[in-house]
Amino acid sequence: MTKGEKEIGKTKVGLIICVVLVAMLAVSNVWYFTRVEDLQNQVGTLEMEKDALQSQLTSVQSEFMALNASYVRLDADY
Repeated sequence: MTKGEKEIGKTKVGLIICVVLVAMLAVSNVWYFTRVEDLQNQVGTLEMEKDALQSQLTSVQSEFMALNASYVRLDADY
């Protein structure tokens, strides 16, 4: 092999390595954005569940206050 052919061979190997690296970066970016979107969906779901639980807690607290007021009135009557 001549010196020129060796240089062309090295250039081809370098180009192949670059193409492989670009492909790996593309795949990792797709995976990353898919993962981020999945996590954002999970956050949205958790926020909705938190809001539902907060609403239930508020209802239970209101019911407790009403029952406590009834108990105080009944206790005062006896």
